[in-house]
Amino acid sequence: MSSNTAPSGIASASNYTSQTPPYKAFDKNYMYFENSEYYAWGTTSTTGWLAYEFDSAQIINKYTITNDVSNLRTPKPCSAMSPRNWTFEAWDVDQWIVLDTQTNITTWTNAVKKEFTFNNSTPYKKYRINISANGGNTGNSVNLAIGELEMMGPPPAQIPAPTNLTATAESQKITLSWNEVEGATKYYVKRGTISGQYDTIFPFIPTTTDSAIIFVNEELSNGTTYYYVVCAEVNGIESPNSVEVAATPMQVIPLPPTNLTAEAGDRSVKLYWNPVENADGYIVKCGSTPDGEFNTIADNVTSNSFIHKELTNGTTYYYVVSVIVDGVESPDSNVASATPQPEVLINYNAILEITMHNGTIKEYDLTASEIQDFLVWYDSRSDGIGKAYYTFINKGIVSPFLNKTEYIPFDKILYFVVNEYSA
Repeated sequence: MSSNTAPSGIASASNYTSQTPPYKAFDKNYMYFENSEYYAWGTTSTTGWLAYEFDSAQIINKYTITNDVSNLRTPKPCSAMSPRNWTFEAWDVDQWIVLDTQTNITTWTNAVKKEFTFNNSTPYKKYRINISANGGNTGNSVNLAIGELEMMGPPPAQIPAPTNLTATAESQKITLSWNEVEGATKYYVKRGTISGQYDTIFPFIPTTTDSAIIFVNEELSNGTTYYYVVCAEVNGIESPNSVEVAATPMQVIPLPPTNLTAEAGDRSVKLYWNPVENADGYIVKCGSTPDGEFNTIADNVTSNSFIHKELTNGTTYYYVVSVIVDGVESPDSNVASATPQPEVLINYNAILEITMHNGTIKEYDLTASEIQDFLVWYDSRSDGIGKAYYTFINKGIVSPFLNKTEYIPFDKILYFVVNEYSA
């Protein structure tokens, strides 16, 4: 301290001399006298008290006393001016509470600190040493002195470091998990690209009360190894760091589409495969041999089917399909093959009976070829391909019309029946 009230707290005493005020016992200098300056509290009395009042209540369970009178002009034993009998007390509203009692302490040595401990778990603002006898010095300008009086509380409770820290890497992100620290209101996630060196710190306040804390670190560089530790904050005090963990984000390669099948048609092949979750699109590839090179014939296919047209009948075509997920292409699927064949003309006619959703029944007398055309349109439209309607032309309509065209919407068809009869 530099005065009885600065820089903080209040030093006071039962009495003192002008050169040895109370704050001198709290100035971090245990010398009684040095270089023509006094650095101790002193009084002409052989008894008295010296007190210190904190800015806020503190738990004190230890104090130390240090004296050094070696620089006196008239040498004397250190014990002569030091306390001999005393109590250490705390002020409790309207009375002093005795926390520690010492008697017949005579083994004082210059510059040697004496330490005294006692049990106390109650915080008080003001404490004092109340001296009932000194070491025998009388008849001097100062008969009782304390060079330095220190008061200490219990060390802060050690906050445990977070345990069970784990790191799970995905593409461009790492998910950390650790066990909750009791009483923690905030955590600090520390990250670096060199083990033991953490140049990035993320203050993190959990939003859940789960026993496992989750933190996701995103926008990372794939292929770079990141090192992490975590510490907890309890009542403004940080814990030690956790054990270090490391993880390396890597590009996640999606699994290939499965169950690719190929269905041959006239100069065409229709492909089907199982859909892939979160697919951005599919790439269809075709080759002339099952184990040769496959060339892309369609990309950004958004459905799980595709029709390859304008092929050569009698030629076998081999196919594979890959999927794009989050911009990353999968390996190729299984190989499927098909050989387009010309349409076999069947010499029959049929009545196509279509039942609409509103109950209306439409009937059309069609050739086998016309029936096949309708069936191809219906299958394609079921896969989202082709026009949304099918047209039927009735010729020979009575003048003034040349013919009549009916447009049948796909989504209005409930079901249909093909009734064949001999041409």
